[in-house]
Amino acid sequence: WGEGWQYGPSSVLEYASAASALESGGASLPLFDQWAGELALRDVYATTPPGDAIFCGNGDCDITTANNEPNVNELDAVLVGHSSDQAASWAAAAKSSQGLKSGTYVYNALAEARAVTPADYAKQNPAPPLWYLARGTRQMYARTAWNDPNAFWGVFMSEPQLNSDHQHFAASNFVFSRGADDLVVDPSPYGGPATFETNALSVDAGNLSGDYAMTQTPWSKAELLWARATSDATFAARADIAHAFDFNSPQTASDVTYAHREWTMLPEGEVVLIDRAHTSAAGRDMFVTLHTNTGGGGLVASNGAYAGTVGGSKVVIHPVHLSGGTPSVSVPAIFNGSCSISCSYPCGKCTDTRFKVDAYEVSVPGTWAVAVHVIDGLATSDAAPTVLSIDDPSVDPSAQNGGVVGASVLRNGKQSYVVASSAVDGAAGATMTYGVPSATASRHVVYDAPEAQDG
Repeated sequence: WGEGWQYGPSSVLEYASAASALESGGASLPLFDQWAGELALRDVYATTPPGDAIFCGNGDCDITTANNEPNVNELDAVLVGHSSDQAASWAAAAKSSQGLKSGTYVYNALAEARAVTPADYAKQNPAPPLWYLARGTRQMYARTAWNDPNAFWGVFMSEPQLNSDHQHFAASNFVFSRGADDLVVDPSPYGGPATFETNALSVDAGNLSGDYAMTQTPWSKAELLWARATSDATFAARADIAHAFDFNSPQTASDVTYAHREWTMLPEGEVVLIDRAHTSAAGRDMFVTLHTNTGGGGLVASNGAYAGTVGGSKVVIHPVHLSGGTPSVSVPAIFNGSCSISCSYPCGKCTDTRFKVDAYEVSVPGTWAVAVHVIDGLATSDAAPTVLSIDDPSVDPSAQNGGVVGASVLRNGKQSYVVASSAVDGAAGATMTYGVPSATASRHVVYDAPEAQDG
């Protein structure tokens, strides 16, 4: 649901009920049936590891917490719709595990009349996939394990503008949790759609000015180009936001010729961001903003990184490579219905949030702006991983990695490398090479490698 899941639960219940009524009258709507079933998957994958909270989506959410309470209407939409019995059984089990009470619409009564045997989706044999891609809203849900209250869980999203109301301008946004501890959160306020209030990448596009400057726009043509996962719970996705800055009055294409975020989530508990943008002038920056649920004032600089505590977890942000700019941390003002700075919709420079957080921020100068960050999710007792740039002398003693940017992450004895081309616009050319120490087995996540003719 493009507006997010404050409005989504009631809306999908109404749509599913309408489709069911038409089908009861003889209409054939097989795609509605498929959609109703997939709502069960969205709910299950959007639920955090402890099972008591659910991602609110990329839109307005009038709450003072990182994630929302589960809503019976989303699951009743599966039951009232002509979904498969299997999907309906997953929805029935999710209603029970989430402790949901009966809804108050007549549609809820129709849903409760459906006789199915509850079946816990996460306890299937073999175990179900650890990720789900909601293709319509371009939202990728990922977790490192089922039935583990301390599992890592994340959502990455990069949708174009799908709705005329409530959807926030936040292609390339993401959230990241360790169990019940929400580490990187989207605190964007109700009625505050601008990009700086989220974790999405933004750019100073020359075709935008005034209150539309420095934010993505309601005419966004962003895209999630692809998303991938491996059997060992490594997840990767690419957001293209170059046309998230288009303007429509008069119609003006973005002058940002390239803007990508490559998002990787590693099973040991790291998120790696590779952000690159090609702006139209040296004075036009790329902006990286990351909100941590550290209470406001709890994220502090430490040995070149930025660390804070969330419940029984630590979150650490490592700026491993910046082509320019100096990071800082601020505590944004709380949004009270209008932005704390003087501005009108969409208030592109507004940074207000709906609850108290810390904002890690860095402005990276154009025209070719590059930033690589690694975000750790750790138990407070965990040993710190070793996080380095791919061109650090201990990783690259022969200075052979000039053709790539990226990060080396060593945690719990597992070595990972995440790399992308250092060429402008990621144009690696016919070959792309890099070297790393060969003493241990390692995992490699590689972006921009030259493709064969078949892709």
